Amino acid sequence: FQPQFRLLDRAGGGIEALARLQHPHRGLLGPESFISAVERSDLALPFTYAGIRRALVALASLTRDCGFAGRLAVNVPPSALTPADFPDRVLALLAEADISPARFTVEITETSIASNPTLSLDIQTRLRMHGIRLAIDDFGSGHSSLMRLHEAPFDEMKLDMALVTNAHRDAGLRKIVKNTVALGRSLAMTVVAEGVETQPILAWLAAIGCDIAQGYHLARPLPHDPLRSWAGARPASR
Repeated sequence: FQPQFRLLDRAGGGIEALARLQHPHRGLLGPESFISAVERSDLALPFTYAGIRRALVALASLTRDCGFAGRLAVNVPPSALTPADFPDRVLALLAEADISPARFTVEITETSIASNPTLSLDIQTRLRMHGIRLAIDDFGSGHSSLMRLHEAPFDEMKLDMALVTNAHRDAGLRKIVKNTVALGRSLAMTVVAEGVETQPILAWLAAIGCDIAQGYHLARPLPHDPLRSWAGARPASR
C-alpha cells in the first residue's frame, strides 16, 4: 500500500493498493514481472476480485483498529470493465468488508482499451451511481486523454509518473503538468501526482494547485504492519 498525502496541509489521507508477488526464489516481484501475464490469461478477473477483497480487509482493519478514515484506491484491468456484473461484485465485496462505497476508488489506466467501449462506459456509470469513485490513472501517457475525460464520469485524475518525475529538469513538462492540473480542477476533479521524489517537486505541485501527492519522497509502499503504524498516526480522511 502506498500512502497519499494532501498537499494543502501535508496530512495523510488515502492509500493505493499495489500488487506484489512473493516469489520463493526471486524474492518480492513488482507488477512488471507478472501483471501482463495475468491479464493475458483467464486469471485476470479472479486476480482482480481477490486483490480487491484483500485490500478491503486491510482497510477494514485500519478503520477498526487505527481509526483510519481515508480512501482506498485499486487499479483494475480493462477486462474488469466488460462483465456486466462487475459493479455488483464490487458492491458485494464492499458490503462484506463493511466499507462505504464512497471510500473506494477504481483506477482505470488511460491506455487501457476495453473490447466493448459502450459496455465499459455503462459499467463506469453504474459504479459512480453507487458512490464508488473513478480515477483515470497514468494521465498523459496515452493518446485519448481528452476524449476519455469527456466520455467517462471520472472523479479523479492521476498524473503519469514520468511527467511528474522529470518536470524538474524539463520546462516543457512543467508547462504540461501545470496546465493539466488546471484542466483537472476546472472539471472539478481531484488531481493526484504520482512519482513525487523530491521536496522541490512537492512544493511546486502544491503551488500550482495539485491536490494529492504520492511517491518515495513522502512514503514508500508499505506492507500491512508498517501501514498500521502510519494509519494510526493519521486518522483523518482526505
